[in-house]
Amino acid sequence: MAILGLKLVTGEQLFGDVENTQDGRIRVRLPVTLRLMPSKIQGAEPSMAFVPFPEWADPESNLPLYVEPLHVAYSFVPYKDLILEYNALSQGENGSPQIITG
Repeated sequence: MAILGLKLVTGEQLFGDVENTQDGRIRVRLPVTLRLMPSKIQGAEPSMAFVPFPEWADPESNLPLYVEPLHVAYSFVPYKDLILEYNALSQGENGSPQIITG
């Protein structure tokens, strides 16, 4: 498995621990997307945050997302800093996921 980004044909982008399954689908463990978050302090720069993908998914369920290859426009290796941040958020104590949802 590898941390990769996927751009879907719908225009959505997601990150996660990606691997190909034996039946030809793409399995994404702990899928997230990046969202621009406005600053709570007036005049401060906005920040980026990981949110579950899809947004209404329960990140604590630990269920992977399966994507059909025909729905993927392309895959990419995210910036190293994004991979490090993703790993930090997805690894909680004892290896349990700690994706920030709010």
